[in-house]
Amino acid sequence: MPGVAEKASLVRAIYWWNNTNCLNCFWYAEYKSATAVLFVGRVQYGSYNVSDKVGNGSYILRYVLNSGDVATRYSAGSKTTRGFRGDANGVASKTDIVMYFFN
Repeated sequence: MPGVAEKASLVRAIYWWNNTNCLNCFWYAEYKSATAVLFVGRVQYGSYNVSDKVGNGSYILRYVLNSGDVATRYSAGSKTTRGFRGDANGVASKTDIVMYFFN
């Protein structure tokens, strides 16, 4: 119908401020959703391998973030499991992470 706006409902909002990960440790989140959005704030120190996944598959590496880097990532489509993961890349690492999952 013309003029009718679609609405999105929030499945989950995640805010990890000053998230610190030890050598070879990681953060991640997965939820069943139609849209998922990731914001990685300025990496304060260290390095992260940032990956995402859609459905039941494996995580796919999308970025290598070094100290001072920032990144965003999103995926959208049919409702399925969507997720993001950040692996501390060989050293202790610290950053801010924000994720939203919507239907």
